[in-house]
Amino acid sequence: MLTVVTGPPCSGKSTYAWEHAQPGDVVIDFDRIAQALGSGSPHDHPDAVRWVAIAARRAAVNRAIVEHQRGATVWIVHTRIPQQDMDRYKAAGAELVVLEVDRAELHRRADAERTGLWHKLIDEWTPVVPTRPKVRKPQPQSRDRLDRNQRRGRDGRPWRRRRKAVLEASDVCWICGHAGADSVDHLEPLSRDGDPLDLDNLAPAHHQPCPTCRRRCNASRGVASARGSTVQVAEPAPIQSPSW
Repeated sequence: MLTVVTGPPCSGKSTYAWEHAQPGDVVIDFDRIAQALGSGSPHDHPDAVRWVAIAARRAAVNRAIVEHQRGATVWIVHTRIPQQDMDRYKAAGAELVVLEVDRAELHRRADAERTGLWHKLIDEWTPVVPTRPKVRKPQPQSRDRLDRNQRRGRDGRPWRRRRKAVLEASDVCWICGHAGADSVDHLEPLSRDGDPLDLDNLAPAHHQPCPTCRRRCNASRGVASARGSTVQVAEPAPIQSPSW
């Protein structure tokens, strides 16, 4: 069973998930992950911890969906769900639980527990982040124009900065789930009008063979869109216990 718990800030999503989860269930809770990685606050996390927690959460969700398909019970706490993630959850057969709390009560809880920023987040909350509307239907592109657009996602200072930020946040390959990623992959390929510089469209991947499974992950997945699909995660190699 895969259950996605959503709702505005201060609505009790984490409490709901942990109260309903049984021992042995997988619970993916961003704030718990950030605290495990060193954050001293239950909700407001330092930038470095937040970036690492985002990468860890993404890898955890990838693997958890695979384990759900093998029979595991998974709970995912997700405040604002991008449309592509919602499509992916639906494709995996997830049950969506939306917590509804009176807005005045949400602001009262924010006053007692959190900083002023959370009031704005409460007022702006929607369960699904709308996708940006397309201004016009893309027209077939010439090879020269397509090459220019593809190069725009892999050249120049903006690309180098984003590539560095993604790999500094995590080197866990989103395709095989192993560490040692040496490149950044576009989840929605540039040939399918994927945004070349959107951080939400970028993820670590192996260009050189993975040190663990020896797979060239970035090249092997081709140009198919990763949106709305289930990531096939390789089995991690067993860790040999030392002889004490």
